[in-house]
Amino acid sequence: MKIIRILRVRVVKIVAAVSVSAAAIWLCYIALNGWLYVRSGLLLKIGPALSSTRFPVDAAEFVERNKIGGNVFNDDAFGGYLLYEWNKSRKIFIDGRLNILYPPELVPLYGMSKTDPNVFESVSAKYNINAVVIRSDDPQSMNLIKYLLSKPQDWAFVHIDPVAIVFVRRAGNEVAVQGAEKRYPEGLLTALKSDVAPEIIDNSDKDILNWNLTRAKLLVNFKMYGDAIKACEIVLNIEPRQVLALNAIGLLKLQNNPQEAILYFDKAIKVNCFYKESYYNKGRALNMLETLKARKKHSRRRYGFTRIWNPQKRTQSPLTKNTQNLTLRSLRNLCALCGFSFSFLSTRTGLLSNPQLPPKPMVTLPSSTITGT
Repeated sequence: MKIIRILRVRVVKIVAAVSVSAAAIWLCYIALNGWLYVRSGLLLKIGPALSSTRFPVDAAEFVERNKIGGNVFNDDAFGGYLLYEWNKSRKIFIDGRLNILYPPELVPLYGMSKTDPNVFESVSAKYNINAVVIRSDDPQSMNLIKYLLSKPQDWAFVHIDPVAIVFVRRAGNEVAVQGAEKRYPEGLLTALKSDVAPEIIDNSDKDILNWNLTRAKLLVNFKMYGDAIKACEIVLNIEPRQVLALNAIGLLKLQNNPQEAILYFDKAIKVNCFYKESYYNKGRALNMLETLKARKKHSRRRYGFTRIWNPQKRTQSPLTKNTQNLTLRSLRNLCALCGFSFSFLSTRTGLLSNPQLPPKPMVTLPSSTITGT
């Protein structure tokens, strides 16, 4: 009996150890495979390779292939990769070592260059900027992108991908400019009309997903909201649990239909309960919905007195005027019954269609009833 009991305990320990080891191996596998991030609706992946969703891999290859030289104004997050990829063949404006390598006055100058076109013009003239490589989905870069698009005589849009957008000076970059004009006859608008990444030959589902997320952000900044919703729907067709797309559609529908927006925010919360933007957006939608309900409730109560005493609103519908006239006549009859004068109400409001008040009350009561005798 003792031997059987000892064997039973050892078997239980072995099975427990094997189960724990298998669970640990499985967790390591799904973590390295990126399954947890995909399941949470995020775009992050774990692995030893370069992340094409964070670094301008395609943009750097485009600049190298078209032999675009000179100084480059770049996003600070791209600086380290561009230094590594171009191997000092081109000078970049800044990298991630903001407070270590660069002078203190350059950091605010870089930030203002992305938001203020006048500062960018002075910087480009001082440092002889020949190309611009910045993030295509960064809200802070949108002012600079719009400014460069508004200067077609000086700057030309030549490349866009899910991560970066490239502009070059027309003078000295004729080959790159002519190639871009053939690919994009209408400029950036041609690229934004495409459902697939225009600069990627073999678009995988991941490339299409990343491109449409970037495309949606650009379309929103250019106030093309219907196309932005379609881009987000393409993302959800590929990955229904994509948190960013769910929140984007909810925000786009927030102004016109808060109730439908709440449904998208709820879906995003179910996919990833740790993504705080979903809760914030849902709170905005609920607040807007309560405001609309309060306004409707208040408007239902505004059937008489609140409009009667406002002489400023002269232009009103015939139905509203008729309602107010009936209310005024009811007040007039009530005042006449009580023996009060009604002339002050008609002279102050000016809303009566017939301001001639009858000299006698509508209903004549015996004198004993009025005087109480």
